[in-house]
Amino acid sequence: MNRQQILVACHDAVLRQETFDRIGALGYRVDAVGDREALSKRLEKETYDLIVHDEPLSPGDHCSSGAILVEAQLLADGAVFEERVGMELAGAGD
Repeated sequence: MNRQQILVACHDAVLRQETFDRIGALGYRVDAVGDREALSKRLEKETYDLIVHDEPLSPGDHCSSGAILVEAQLLADGAVFEERVGMELAGAGD
């Protein structure tokens, strides 16, 4: 299992669950939130390497400076999903 932590912050429940399941299947530690209040609380408690979000829940200034932000819609194509998440996280170690 990977030690890198990913947060899925999506207002759309279907997109949130699909993204959570797909990232979890890759072996990453993943949390998910569905509203701005939960997002703020989660970011106060945890530090994430990657935050996958949809537009209504953009983390903005609340995320740590080291977190990589990726819009969930960019991961919708199953053919590029694993490659994109892996590529973003590999770059986080630089």
